Amino acid sequence: MDTALEGISKILEQSGSSFAVLALIAILFAFVAFLLFRNAGTKQKERIFVITTGFFLVLMLVVLIAGIFKGGEVTAKEIEKDPSLANSSTLGAHVTVDSTAGFQNSGIYLKKGEKVILKPEGRVHLASSQLDTFAGLVRPFIAQNLEKEDYSDDKKRYPLPPLDGQNIFRRDWTGPDGEKIESDFRLDECKLRRDLNWGTLLVVVMPSEVSAKSDPLEVLQNNELKPASLSPALGFQKEGLVAQRDGWLTFIVNDAVLSPYNSESEVSRDYFKALSKAANNQIAKGDDRHKIPLSSIPLVWYSDNVGAFRVTVNKVSS
Repeated sequence: MDTALEGISKILEQSGSSFAVLALIAILFAFVAFLLFRNAGTKQKERIFVITTGFFLVLMLVVLIAGIFKGGEVTAKEIEKDPSLANSSTLGAHVTVDSTAGFQNSGIYLKKGEKVILKPEGRVHLASSQLDTFAGLVRPFIAQNLEKEDYSDDKKRYPLPPLDGQNIFRRDWTGPDGEKIESDFRLDECKLRRDLNWGTLLVVVMPSEVSAKSDPLEVLQNNELKPASLSPALGFQKEGLVAQRDGWLTFIVNDAVLSPYNSESEVSRDYFKALSKAANNQIAKGDDRHKIPLSSIPLVWYSDNVGAFRVTVNKVSS
């Protein structure tokens, strides 16, 4: 009995829940069949034998089919030993890229020279406050531009407020190609890729796994990469992306980053220093209501983003 229990324990550990259930069913069926067979007559024994044989043949077929489909699965421990095994379970799936986060690991590990096709879709908005402003002005805009006299009450009820520098709503939802617009406050000089549109979906093969909360420019420096290493994901829909190094397929949205690690933008460094000073002043005052987390400064301009992109990744056979 102890040996049987040890066998069941190993089945549960090695085969997974589905195979464990099948194994337990087989053991119980065999046990019941044995009891019936021992006390049965000749004809009954023949019937029990036929039923038992048929049952185990069907069971073997189910296990074989399940084994074929299970064969493609890769465990976390196997991926940890060889990251390239992650491809067997992730390629062809959808990767979600959040517009509010920094670098995001897709879970797909590429060897140098491997090629993948990227098909991005979705929309993001880089200024949710402008969305709120516009939504609040929709009724006044409609009411004040109605031409029929029947709507005179609506015009009185919804007057158009002054449109000043505080009521901005020029930004729009944008796709993976981004939005071409000049930003105020010198933020154009703080973009990850200053030569590309705001909100462009960027991709890079990152040598190491990274956190979505990390300073993107610090991540690039630690991996001996530069902003120029980031490429627009839309450019790899047909010809595909060829990995220039071993690493993880990683995505990020093109937005302003404040960082002391940005050697290409003095404005980015100055803004980071100024906001860090403000954060330390608030800490010194003990004002918890207006506390600025120092770790949030590099990605502060990502915090008012909304939406996400979805990327389908398919490996190109060599």
